[in-house]
Amino acid sequence: MTRGASDPDPDFLEFVHARQHTLLRAAFLLGGDPDLAERALLEALTALAREWESAREERPDAVVRTVLYRDVLSSVRRRGRGADGAVDDADRDVEAVDGASRKGRDHRDDEEEQRRREVMVALDSLTPAQRAVLVLRVYDERTTHDVAEILGVRAGVVEEAMAAGLTAETLLSREALELASEQVIETELAESAWARAVLARRTVRRRSVLAVAGLGAAGVVVAVVRRDGAHSAPRVAPSPTTSPTVGRDGSLPFLGVGGIRVSLAPEAVFEPDLPRYPDADSLALPARLTTGEDRPRTVLDPNGIAGVEGSVRAVFLVHADGGGYEPLVFIPAEVPAHLTVPGVRLGGSGAASGDRVPVLGPRTIAEDRHRLVFVQPAALIILDTRDASTRWIEVPDPSLLSAGWARDGETVIARGATDSWVIGSTTEKVRRAEGPVGAEWVDLVDLGSRSLLRSFSGAGALTDTREMRGPGLSPTSPPVANTEGWVAVGASLPPDISRAMSRDHGIVVVQSDLRPTPRILAAAQGPSRGARPYRAVAWGPRDVALMESLSIDQADGSTLRRLLAWDVIGGALWLASELEPESPDVGGFTGSWAI
Repeated sequence: MTRGASDPDPDFLEFVHARQHTLLRAAFLLGGDPDLAERALLEALTALAREWESAREERPDAVVRTVLYRDVLSSVRRRGRGADGAVDDADRDVEAVDGASRKGRDHRDDEEEQRRREVMVALDSLTPAQRAVLVLRVYDERTTHDVAEILGVRAGVVEEAMAAGLTAETLLSREALELASEQVIETELAESAWARAVLARRTVRRRSVLAVAGLGAAGVVVAVVRRDGAHSAPRVAPSPTTSPTVGRDGSLPFLGVGGIRVSLAPEAVFEPDLPRYPDADSLALPARLTTGEDRPRTVLDPNGIAGVEGSVRAVFLVHADGGGYEPLVFIPAEVPAHLTVPGVRLGGSGAASGDRVPVLGPRTIAEDRHRLVFVQPAALIILDTRDASTRWIEVPDPSLLSAGWARDGETVIARGATDSWVIGSTTEKVRRAEGPVGAEWVDLVDLGSRSLLRSFSGAGALTDTREMRGPGLSPTSPPVANTEGWVAVGASLPPDISRAMSRDHGIVVVQSDLRPTPRILAAAQGPSRGARPYRAVAWGPRDVALMESLSIDQADGSTLRRLLAWDVIGGALWLASELEPESPDVGGFTGSWAI
């Protein structure tokens, strides 16, 4: 049956149904009032519905959170707070919690109720800004950049508010905030929000018609000329046999193939001419990302420097004296910034390693940026740069290939030739996974004619599966996901897309929300490219996929590595860093690295 003009979009309904309760609880934690939370969420969803056609393609989750948080924050500030921003009467909000609790259950656990009261009183002791930052960082698990963007403040303001907010020990965990809000009653708001948006659009149209009629009656003629070049004429698709022209801002030409947007990357020889990645400096990414082989290096172990405070930006594997490999960490805040770790010896010659360089993947570095995990045959090695400590955890699998930190910061997911393993980094408990597990929020698996998106919990357990639109894609690099539900992988392109542009490999990104539709950055083919030129390595701010680009120097045959940044929404490509060449010498770069 055809959907009427006023009928809710199925994608909008699906989006709201999946998120409304979490958003309602977040609004309650921010304002302390279930009625205020519901009103604010309805307004935010109505705003999203009014702009749904454009917002659905550009982070609808971020759009609704921005409206919601700013609205609740404004309401809280208006309803009567002292000069220091604290609530004048904390008991009022505690009573609101009690009311929500009475509605939500018949029997009350006294211990949990007391804990709930303590959390709410602690929240009420914060200023509105501190409270908003803490809820976004701890409950919503947003990055500092995301929080700053949602609240419209500088990142430094977020860090200061977070430091102040965390002095309340009862707020240090997401579990505490979930307990405080668990009795908020879920309300279906999707259809109401859509109806309100339809009514608002009709009102605007009526006013516009009346305004034009008034101008006509006065004998006024208005001519509107669209001067935006992007809209003045349809985009002309480039010939697939020529190198695409990159705009001065890094914008790429694109094609539509079977309803999938495919951006055309330049040939490798033109990558040095790409504009500089705008967020490179804020992420401490130098123009040339090296192991510092030509500079002083600090030894990180009890006999050298016994720990550093700075955050790890990158880790490389270098050739160790006597064979094998050792990690070298790049910490921009330290002087010197490159630190060797001789206490961690990986691989080496012999049957056990097969002379294979160990793999460093997207989750080698934990989100706290000071713990790292490496694999050895039948063991994990955990390095903490804060105290230079190393711990070995035995895993009954001599074929371990890779390992990565799950999102909870405690669990490590390791993979061998046939089995996956779930390891508690503090408990050192090891178990063989009985089903799919993943360190990322989302990954992408090839099922032949179709691809499947799988979502995972913070501890790596499978929580959901969803089929991706379009033909199947064959991943060639590990997945990298962000908190907005985007996942990026290097992948071989399906035949119909490959034939349409004579390109057979690229970076594929897809969001697990709504009806997952991939976006593709297709690598240009040529004598300088290998079979797998792109590898996803991380996500930057504002839905930018960071990727390694491999090519061959035609002059001497050496491997060239660059870190590129692809704005998957804006369609731009930037150069973030160039990496140094591989070297067989002791201390030289092996080609294995992670950021």
